Amino acid sequence: MKNSPKRENLLNRIFKMPDVNRMKALTGICLTRWTERLVSFTRFLETFKVICISLEVIGGLAEDPSSDSDENFDLSSKSKARILLVSLKNSEFIVGMVTLCHIMKPLMPVTTILQGRNEDIIHAYQSISALVNEFKDMRSEIDITFNNIWSSALQKASDVEIEELTAPRSTGRQTLRNNPPHASAEEYYRISVGIPILDSIISELDSRFTTANKIAVKLLYLTPPVMMKMERNDLYEELRESIDFFKEDIEDVDALKFEIGALQSHWKRKSTTDEIPRSLQDAIQDKILGIFPNVRRLMQLALTLPVTSNEAERSFSG
Repeated sequence: MKNSPKRENLLNRIFKMPDVNRMKALTGICLTRWTERLVSFTRFLETFKVICISLEVIGGLAEDPSSDSDENFDLSSKSKARILLVSLKNSEFIVGMVTLCHIMKPLMPVTTILQGRNEDIIHAYQSISALVNEFKDMRSEIDITFNNIWSSALQKASDVEIEELTAPRSTGRQTLRNNPPHASAEEYYRISVGIPILDSIISELDSRFTTANKIAVKLLYLTPPVMMKMERNDLYEELRESIDFFKEDIEDVDALKFEIGALQSHWKRKSTTDEIPRSLQDAIQDKILGIFPNVRRLMQLALTLPVTSNEAERSFSG
């Protein structure tokens, strides 16, 4: 649309019509940031009816509802508009787009957190664990999950005057696309679209945020502001799994509980008169760490572990 002022003006006029003027404008697809890409997909789905109306007008299949005078488009524009319209009204496209937006939407807030510079990483990992559990619940209740998706897809189809969503023709042998046995179109798309997307997301999250990473990130509980908020025993219990994981790198594991408690008390006393370090990078430079060598070792480990690559790539796919 943006390649032609004439087509873009048509789309803008339809957006300003009373029954659609609350819709947000379309945005381009970002090549690097998942959050922006998902926003683009969501906006596209929200304005699906408007886009189809615009293509019908350009293709000469309907009158312009936003103007009394009809605009004539060249043959090339008409031909391309009709081809695009057929593709957009395809059942596979509608179900695929609705499924993608519905399943991916819970990723947006966590992705935004991971792309931030100053977000609490501990909170981010807790959010990721909750997110993975949510996806696993969706997968275990796939019949209910996909029924909601199917209802949304039917509504989108109805908006563009499609009476029924259909599955591709089944054959005895198929090698170029999914061909699962199915009793209905909903079952076909649940097996060939819904389940693979969910399985792929769960697999990717498990591989990117492994158990080892989750254990290691708990070392960030040694950040002074975090230490001060917790009870001594609770703090040690949160760190116990990480201590066991890195015990071969620690000189004296038995002394750690005393060192952690003593350092926690030090930060609390210091906070009443001076400003305490806000990060591990600043805390490890404090001279007091010289008498807590085992805690200092844990801080060094925490500072050398990559949590995510999002800060460098600004992309959830990193």
